[in-house]
Amino acid sequence: MNSCHLKWIMMLLFASGLSLAQPKEGPIRTFGYFQNSFEVERTDIAARTRTGFALQQLNVFFQKDLARNWTALVNFEYVNSFSDNRGFGAASLEEAWVRWRANKYFSLKLGLQIPEFNNLNQIKNKTPLLPYIIRPIVYEATLAEAIPSLAREEWLPAQAFVQAYGFKPLGRAKLDWAAYLGNSPNVTREDFITFQQTGVDTSATLLVGGRLGVRYKELKLGVSAASDFWDLLTGATGELNGRTIEFEQFARFRLGQDFQIRWNNFLLEWESIQVFYDTKLPDLSLDKQFFYGLLGYEFKEKLFVYAAHYNLHEDGFGFAPELFGDMVIPQIDLDVDVNLLGFSYALSERLRLKGQILEGNIGSNEPGIVYTDRFHIGSAAISVIF
Repeated sequence: MNSCHLKWIMMLLFASGLSLAQPKEGPIRTFGYFQNSFEVERTDIAARTRTGFALQQLNVFFQKDLARNWTALVNFEYVNSFSDNRGFGAASLEEAWVRWRANKYFSLKLGLQIPEFNNLNQIKNKTPLLPYIIRPIVYEATLAEAIPSLAREEWLPAQAFVQAYGFKPLGRAKLDWAAYLGNSPNVTREDFITFQQTGVDTSATLLVGGRLGVRYKELKLGVSAASDFWDLLTGATGELNGRTIEFEQFARFRLGQDFQIRWNNFLLEWESIQVFYDTKLPDLSLDKQFFYGLLGYEFKEKLFVYAAHYNLHEDGFGFAPELFGDMVIPQIDLDVDVNLLGFSYALSERLRLKGQILEGNIGSNEPGIVYTDRFHIGSAAISVIF
């Protein structure tokens, strides 16, 4: 055996000894959540009924304690019965981070992660822990293929890469806080012919955000904010209301409010989100508003029944390319209003049955076109923790 081989063997043995000596290192834990559903949908305009089954969402987690106070987690997400060879559904790597926990008051996460924003953002993928089948619209991953603003992640900061968070005791209350950094929305994708690496930020801007909240007994409330810049169309020209304009970088600001209180067996919660764009154009608005409220009652920690209301409004624009010349940019408004009743029944700690009846209106308009429809959805689901 030559000295080079011996050197590598000694280095491997030394590295193995170091890893074995690390305190608190543990095995890889594998766990996850999934929700299968059956849905009956009818729309008034189409005057037809659609029925179908779906694996609505599956999240698979891998977690490992690396050393004292250090933990790593990876989260894969699959929606809409994902099958690559059949051409439906979607898959994504949602999280891959390492966390350093300095003490019970302060933690730091480094890597791909879901940031704090309102109450639901970080727990939206934990389907068995939520009573909903169809979650409040902006948190419903299965609708991203149908609602463009969800696919573009305009409502919520979906990813961050550095986040510090913790809490501070305030007498009998606790002050929660979080602050994070991430990419701007100017990330290269496969649908853009840029001859660049996909998944990276092409701008010199960052997402900056955070949440400040208070917990007192069964009361929880907070305010969230996130700011970034959208320059996807910077340098493009178009025609708006009969005049030619040149797009500049748009500043975007998201503001969220959340409230939750439990009293006896009642649960009352609501959230609201406002998205503001500074387009520097007085006749072009991209602003958005969302609200949901829920009132529920729990029977003996088994059956939870609830009524909820969702409302979404967004201003936007479309492109109507001219044969010659610049793009015509019509202003488009979208409104979605939903009322629903539902229940969640715990068969065990890891298994829940759900039912939901939903009725809603959707309306949009642009110059010369007004579209409205009413839809009715009944659904049942089973949610599992494994």
